[in-house]
Amino acid sequence: MRIQAHHASPTTDIAAPKVSPELEKKSLITDTYAHVPGAGQADLAQAWASHRLVRIADRALGQASGTLMNYHVQNGFFADRMQGMRRLTGLGPKGQLEVQLAPNRNKVPVARQGVDHPKCCALCEPTFKEERGLAWREYNVWPNAFPYMPAEKEHILITTAKHQGQGYSPKVLGDMMDYQRFACREKPITMHFNGIAGNSQFHLHWQASLEELPVQKLLDSGQLATKEILKAAKGKVSTYDQGYFSGIVLEGEKGFIIKQATHMVKKLNLDKQTRGAYNMLLLHPKNGKARLVIIPRRADNLKPEVPGYGKVGFGAFSLGGTLV
Repeated sequence: MRIQAHHASPTTDIAAPKVSPELEKKSLITDTYAHVPGAGQADLAQAWASHRLVRIADRALGQASGTLMNYHVQNGFFADRMQGMRRLTGLGPKGQLEVQLAPNRNKVPVARQGVDHPKCCALCEPTFKEERGLAWREYNVWPNAFPYMPAEKEHILITTAKHQGQGYSPKVLGDMMDYQRFACREKPITMHFNGIAGNSQFHLHWQASLEELPVQKLLDSGQLATKEILKAAKGKVSTYDQGYFSGIVLEGEKGFIIKQATHMVKKLNLDKQTRGAYNMLLLHPKNGKARLVIIPRRADNLKPEVPGYGKVGFGAFSLGGTLV
């Protein structure tokens, strides 16, 4: 299978920095967990009174993730950071794009180079002392303290408990597919990963929300044409390339998706221009099958020039059709 990213250009090395031995040994406040009998508001609130993180099992993730957001909203955690948010729709030549306005998000601390400076990493020790989270498997689950979606969309971060840089691994992808399944309640969950292409933090993390992106609506309605390039008993791989939207769709069983995604990432990593330069979207499952979108990028075009706005960093969410 041939994988090609657009906009070829001279080679640029985009290798991520390495974690220092001193940082790996550092004990963080997020190393202490409380264990509770249930995942309801009362149980979690009592545990959060004395602990920053509460250990949660798979079966409790759905209720706990909902409680996590409600707890912070009710306690005024977000202050004015959600004020002024608006969603503009029907944009672009065919009216297929959206713009999410989040005027107070310009306060977000950026610590992309904070790998050797743990106090600069907002995902090792979150900026606000009152922020609380969940410890799930080898990850910490936090409300996004600087969301670009309103509270009802439940914008959540899933970060590795250990400080490590952005990057792909089959295990992490498998865990994120499990998170999407276990955290789902009445509404399905969309997840996205920016890697080095559109993120504001060095620390490895995925994001989850109750969004339905334009790219999914177009795929589901048949308005975005796809070309099938691989079909197997356990899944299929298709591509789409139409106007603003371009990417690769993997659909099927969990093992099939992980195998195909790993193969694609290995191919992308052979070229310094595309090494690590890709976005991922876990769309809502369709007919009981998971769906992963991979969007290859080019290192020299991660922040294209937009007339009137200068260089803009497009991440997975924006490439899914909702520009932030």
